[in-house]
Amino acid sequence: MKKYVHFILILFLAFFLWAGISKFSPFLFSQTEIKPLRYEVEVVLIEIPLYVVDKKGNPVKNLKPEDLTLYENGKEQKITHFVLVQNDSPQIASLVSEYPAARRQFLLFFDFAFANPAKILKAREASLNFIKEKIFPNDLIAVATYSGIGGLKVLSNFTNDREQLYHIINTLGLAESKQRMLGPVGFSFPTFTQEATDTMLKTGSGSALGDDDFMELLDKVQKRKEQIYGAYVSDFISELNKLSLALNTVRGRKHIIFFSEGFDSKVLTGKSLAGLAADAEQFAQSGGVPTSDTDSRFGDTGLRMRLYDALKLIASADCPVHSVDIGGLRTQAGSVTEVEGAGRTLTSIRRGQDTLTVLSRETGGLVYQNVNEVTQTLENLLEVTNTYYILGYYPEDKKKEGKFRKIKIKTDRSDIKISYRKGYYEAKPYKDYSNLEKRIQLVEYIVKDLQSREIQFESLVSAFRGREGICQVPVFLKFPGRQFLERKKSVKLEIYGYAISSSGAFKDFFHQTITLSPQKVRKKLELYGVKYFDLHLLPPGDYKIKMIVRDKETGEIGSQIREISVPHYDKGELGLSGPVFIPPAGDWVLSRGYDPQNPTGRKKGFELPLDYPYIMDNKPFVPGVIPTLSGASPAQFFLRVYNLRLHPQTKVPQTEMSFEIVDLEGKSTPFKNVGLLRNPNQVEAGVFDLFFQANFKDLPWGSYQLRLTFKDSISNQKVVSETPFVLE
Repeated sequence: MKKYVHFILILFLAFFLWAGISKFSPFLFSQTEIKPLRYEVEVVLIEIPLYVVDKKGNPVKNLKPEDLTLYENGKEQKITHFVLVQNDSPQIASLVSEYPAARRQFLLFFDFAFANPAKILKAREASLNFIKEKIFPNDLIAVATYSGIGGLKVLSNFTNDREQLYHIINTLGLAESKQRMLGPVGFSFPTFTQEATDTMLKTGSGSALGDDDFMELLDKVQKRKEQIYGAYVSDFISELNKLSLALNTVRGRKHIIFFSEGFDSKVLTGKSLAGLAADAEQFAQSGGVPTSDTDSRFGDTGLRMRLYDALKLIASADCPVHSVDIGGLRTQAGSVTEVEGAGRTLTSIRRGQDTLTVLSRETGGLVYQNVNEVTQTLENLLEVTNTYYILGYYPEDKKKEGKFRKIKIKTDRSDIKISYRKGYYEAKPYKDYSNLEKRIQLVEYIVKDLQSREIQFESLVSAFRGREGICQVPVFLKFPGRQFLERKKSVKLEIYGYAISSSGAFKDFFHQTITLSPQKVRKKLELYGVKYFDLHLLPPGDYKIKMIVRDKETGEIGSQIREISVPHYDKGELGLSGPVFIPPAGDWVLSRGYDPQNPTGRKKGFELPLDYPYIMDNKPFVPGVIPTLSGASPAQFFLRVYNLRLHPQTKVPQTEMSFEIVDLEGKSTPFKNVGLLRNPNQVEAGVFDLFFQANFKDLPWGSYQLRLTFKDSISNQKVVSETPFVLE
């Protein structure tokens, strides 16, 4: 008992005697700006990547907006944004944060249907090196495959998580790995049983299958190819359509790197090789897909027209296809590829190269033929895509009918050549989205730090020590209830949470769908709203916690990002869970995606730290998420302290604490109307739960932060933490 009294006295003395203020550290929370629930007019900025080269093919860096004239559907538009993007510049990180379309994006597309297995193996090895050594930190990479058996598979959405990409390319989706788990949007995560080692440090390709097994599987994919060749081509064209529609939802240019040997053009047309080559040259000179003379180019069959339409969609989605002919330099003697007993001659190989040429030139991409060194090709693509401009304008027509709008950019400068997307599709009703489009829409918000307030919510994120190096990061969301009152039917909210490390690695996720019946809980929604709880399990480090909420019917989205540092508790670092207010009881609609009594999915088993951290009087409580407090009555808040040292003689901690009130303008004022509510509770060695009471009666109404500076005088460690609140 004497220990506790001594500890209390030290705390109270600290409140009055210690006034040191340390520099702010963004440990837990940031004030969320309160905005109207709905906007009457939505302003949409159209961003267009513009590639500009001189006559020698070198990037032009002195272009000015007055050198250009931009038209949408024939009507001149005012260029409101104009910025030069150089991916190897120090400013690239801040630039892509301001302009999501400025980020460079590559889709590595492996063709299992029309390529030799040994050549795919070479492309895979070059891609592993590309991911490990060549790409820049802000580059986003996606991975897809096509086979006649499995069709199109998007194995990884756009991400800069190199370890995830390395793992996926290493296996190319041909075997399920027991050490990775897919999240709801397609990102993969290491399981908690996986050792914390970098798989990219392994030598060679490191395939989980082995190269012999890999080639055997690809051989099975190609089995009976000659007999059903036409069906493969037809299916491939259909999958291109699906891919282009999905990629159209991604902002910016998406460079598709297509590793293939091409399919025989004879399936499409009986034209001679020279005739098809002449058509390809005409495509290149036209600067896009011509709107006439399609019959003379492809004939009049449905298959040929479907290819034409698919390439038009890909070009419209700003997805140039860079075809990499991975067959290598061939000779007549060594040119025959055996497929199910049928030989592919040099002439048919050249016809395959011509289809690759059409794919690229129709979409504005580059063609790399007879490639022996795929690594050099990828390095060249990094170089030629390094420098470009972002043009932005606000179209007057704000319709959302999914129609195509043509874009044309003219320049008076005769010394340059410009390349840009020829148009874009308006946003279409969410009900018309495919499942792949819905997934990629979420990817945009996850990897590009996009934020939206279409669905209103506030969030609270904190950190608690776990065990075995895995820490608890609870996440609370609070939804104002009035935004749902006008809905006559049930509201289904898809809730996604992603924890991404400072290096871009995906470390954990949660996903849940909750259903609200506004008419049944109308009173609760009018007076309060909805509170939701979930949990991340993370090793120590710095993270972005990304929370996305989407209305399953309307497609409206709310998203927020919180930054948090999870301390190295096991190294003796002083750590705070962060102060959280204990709000008075309210009739909220409560929901949780994670149930500590019944863990599922990735959080099931393995002796994980799954207990609920917020406990008062042996009962769990729901902390306030930017709570609204009353100046007329005291407010209570909770704090957990880790690794607090004990004095060797007195066996009690020695601490110094000071509190401040910070207003919206950042002005801070010392705050002393606060004290311990009860004796500290020692949870375990060096860990204490502290309960405080504060009186805000002399504070004007408004939004504030309560800042706590906590110092352990014995270890001389100091931590600063803040929590927001609203006073009425």
